[in-house]
Amino acid sequence: FSKSVEDALRHFADVLWLGQSPLADWAEVRAESHVERGKRLQKILREAVQSLRPDGERPPEPLPREWYNYVTLHDAYIKNAPNREVMSRLYVSEGTFHRTRRQAVRGVARWLVERKNAGRL
Repeated sequence: FSKSVEDALRHFADVLWLGQSPLADWAEVRAESHVERGKRLQKILREAVQSLRPDGERPPEPLPREWYNYVTLHDAYIKNAPNREVMSRLYVSEGTFHRTRRQAVRGVARWLVERKNAGRL
């Protein structure tokens, strides 16, 4: 399931792709067209990434560790910043960046499952 979530995040800006994605099927996103379906899934994904955001304003760099999961997904997928740029912002190695991203994607996947199980997706 995490793979489907990561694929959807990688295509975050492409509402056509999102509208036809397996994640949209899993989330049972309903809309009048696949474009609208993609926009709804995009909104859900944005909310899921936002759920990782710590309280308060984003501090100046270097960012505290509690911001890593949110910044990794938000900057790489929502803002479409290159991975190298995100790594330099976080002052982390490529390996640490990929581990952080995997952990954050698992967090988003879990949030999605919990919301769907609660009937609030």
